[in-house]
Amino acid sequence: MTQFVSLSSGSNGNCYYIGNETCGILIDAGIGTRTIKKRMSEVGLSVDRVRCVLVSHDHFDHIRSLGTFAARFQKPVYATAPCIAAFRRHYCTRDFLDASCCHPLVPGEWLRLDGKCFDSVEPSLFDAKENRSCEKAADRRHYSHGNGIWVLPFSVPHDATDTVGFFIDFFGETFTFLTDVGDVTDDAVRFAARARHLIVEANYDPEMLRTGGYPADLQRRIRGGHGHLANAQTAELIRRALDLNGADSGCVLSGDSGLDSGVNSCDCFDSNTSGDASVSPLQDVFLCHLSENNNTPELALSTITDALRSHPRFAALRFTALPRREASDLFVWE
Repeated sequence: MTQFVSLSSGSNGNCYYIGNETCGILIDAGIGTRTIKKRMSEVGLSVDRVRCVLVSHDHFDHIRSLGTFAARFQKPVYATAPCIAAFRRHYCTRDFLDASCCHPLVPGEWLRLDGKCFDSVEPSLFDAKENRSCEKAADRRHYSHGNGIWVLPFSVPHDATDTVGFFIDFFGETFTFLTDVGDVTDDAVRFAARARHLIVEANYDPEMLRTGGYPADLQRRIRGGHGHLANAQTAELIRRALDLNGADSGCVLSGDSGLDSGVNSCDCFDSNTSGDASVSPLQDVFLCHLSENNNTPELALSTITDALRSHPRFAALRFTALPRREASDLFVWE
């Protein structure tokens, strides 16, 4: 059984959970520590299940309680090296995180998070000796679909210190997180096509942004390629992923000459994964990080579904707009 819940999604704070009966991970910690605990409890989850926090980037709405959460519950933090360096300066993290609890993620490089490792480390992950024990079990071995918790970060365009999306294989259930993305990139499409569950931002409606109260420089930042995705761009990303996500998607993703190949591309998947269960037809699309001022859940859903309705795989998809200021429903897959 795999569980997913959005604890908050938007510029007010971002935090997501993936887990099962015994362990789980957080993606970002942009809401208060007590709020994380309370909202998890409301859907029947215990914060004790959280084994680590993955951090997409260092903007406030993604790391608001990262320091206090990691320190209070003694959880390791995984982020890119530039983000870890930024944590030393950021007021949300500088007094709470030290080098022993932060672990580097490398875009384009697999990381296996071994649940046994986390269970065996007691009582503190802040001790250097225990930290080495954790690193030994959570090393960067060759990806094996469905065998544990595997994380593959990949670079995305966004105006933070260093921003990544995540492809996560959680004991065989696959997720792609694209929470802050300024443009539709080939890598974003490839990893979206690899996932069974896609969490992707649908931040704004261009007309609402244009006619709203945002100053011109903020509007330019949002739509300038390193800000956020408009609803139509999100629809484009999903459509392109669906085009790759058909019956032959494994072969396409393992080195189609028609797609540019890069360090962060799905070449990270070995060619022997073509056609196996790691290539999972997309089932769920969770729209995240909707603007409170420049979008609505109804508008995001209608714009995106209308744009995709003619696609032959449209009927197989479930679309959900994630709420901004409360937890979503708990989604469970057997």
